[in-house]
Amino acid sequence: MKTRFSTLFFWIVPALLVVAFQPISHAQDIDKAVYGSLEEALGASGQLSGSNGPSNVQWIDGGDRYSYTSRTQDGPEIRVYNPATGDDELTFKASDYTFPGSDEPFEYRSFQWSKDFKFIVFETNFRPIYRYSGVSDYYMFSVENETLEPAAMDAFTAELSPDGTMMGYEHEGNLYVLELASGESTQLTFDAEENIYNGRFGWVYEEEFSIVQGWSWSYDSEHLAYWQTDERDVPLFVST
Repeated sequence: MKTRFSTLFFWIVPALLVVAFQPISHAQDIDKAVYGSLEEALGASGQLSGSNGPSNVQWIDGGDRYSYTSRTQDGPEIRVYNPATGDDELTFKASDYTFPGSDEPFEYRSFQWSKDFKFIVFETNFRPIYRYSGVSDYYMFSVENETLEPAAMDAFTAELSPDGTMMGYEHEGNLYVLELASGESTQLTFDAEENIYNGRFGWVYEEEFSIVQGWSWSYDSEHLAYWQTDERDVPLFVST
C-alpha cells in the first residue's frame, strides 16, 4: 500500500508542475491589462473579487449558444456565448435601462427567455405577502428592438407557456394571458371577489405544503387549468 501510494504521488506531482508552469510562460505573450483603479482591477478577477464566475447558464438556439449572467461593477449583464465561433455578445445590461416611465434604475429578481429567444421576461419589485409568496412586477425586453416594456403589474405568479409565445399570470384573484409578440393581455376569469380567488392558494397550503401557484399550462399551450379557492363560508375568529 505504501509503495502504491508513493508511485501515485510522484506521477501526480510532475503533472501538476506542467499545469502550473504552462500558464506562466503563456502569460508572457499576453498584453498587460491597464485598470483605472485598484477597485476596477480587483473586480476584473473572479478569485480576487469573490465571484464564482458566470451564473444562470442556459443553452439556447437548440444548443448552439448559451446565455449567462456576468456580474460587473455597473451591475448584471446577460450575455450570449457561441462556443463554435467564440463570439461573446452583450444582450442586456441592466445599468443601461430605467423602469419605463421613471428615472429609477432597472433592477430585477429573476428572468426567463421566451422559447424563440426573442424576448426576456424579468421579475422585479417583489413584495412578500406570506412566507414564500408575494406580488411582483414583470417586464418584457425585446432582444431585436432593445426595448423594455411593462408586461404584468402586481402579479402573484407568472409563467411562460410551453411554446414560449405567451405569459400567464394571476392578478388580484383572476387569471390573464399576455401575448409576447403583441404585448396584449387577455383576461380569462372574472369572478374574483373578497374571499374568492383563482389560480393561487391561501397561506395554509403555502405554510404546510409549500404550494403557491394554483394554475398550470397544458403541454400544447392551448389551455390553463386552475384551482379556485372559495373562503366565504370560513368562519372568522378574532384573536385579542
